[in-house]
Parts: sequence; C-alpha cells; structure tokens
Amino acid sequence: MFGVSRRTIQFIIDPAKHEENLLRRKERGGWKQYYDKESHREAIKEHRDYKKDLFNKGLIKNERECHTKNKQTNTQQELAN
Repeated sequence: MFGVSRRTIQFIIDPAKHEENLLRRKERGGWKQYYDKESHREAIKEHRDYKKDLFNKGLIKNERECHTKNKQTNTQQELAN
C-alpha cells in the first residue's frame, strides 16, 4: 500500500523499537558478523583466476584494452570530422 515494509512503519510509529533494534544489531556485531576476511580473500582470488583463464582461452576480452581502443577510435573519428 505505502511501498515500504511493515518493519519500517513500526519504527516510524514507535522510535523506541528502532533504538532497541539498533542496539541488538550492534551487540551482534552489525554487518561485520557476515564478513570473514579470509574467505572473502579466497573467493576474490578464485574469481580472478577464473577470469584469467577465460581471457587466456579467448572467451573474454581485457576490459581495459576495449575501453582504450574505443577511446582511440572515437578520437580518430572526431579528428576526421
């Protein structure tokens, strides 16, 4: 009806509930409770290796090269006009 969650309406009507929720979240560690630096590092490393393999197989292009070539082509076209 209003395009917001039931919880948001509860927090607006009763700001004390919002404060209690913030305190409970802070006690649990907030967003940090879901973040594990070591597992994130491993996941990023695996992703980089995967993309490197795709690039070496020719299945994807290097994004930096594509952007650089497009800029050079655009600049040459502008100079020709």
